[in-house]
Amino acid sequence: MRDVIPCIFAIQHRMNPLHVYCRFMERGYRHGTTVFYCKVYEITVFSWMRRVLRYALVVACACSSTREEPLPSRLGQTSRRTGNP
Repeated sequence: MRDVIPCIFAIQHRMNPLHVYCRFMERGYRHGTTVFYCKVYEITVFSWMRRVLRYALVVACACSSTREEPLPSRLGQTSRRTGNP
């Protein structure tokens, strides 16, 4: 599950409007056109995707923070307070 977290960060970086802006500028698009498309993209797509990626990151972190030692089974488990089964 730990491999998922870097993937989520990579997706979030690639989908960032500033990253998209830089890629448009590298390809030779005009500044005004690029700013317009990135604003529309940020409002319509990235705001929704940021929430989805944040939720996925929380789930991935929660799943990866498991205990290293296995939990005792219910049969034969002793009570911590009394020491009785």
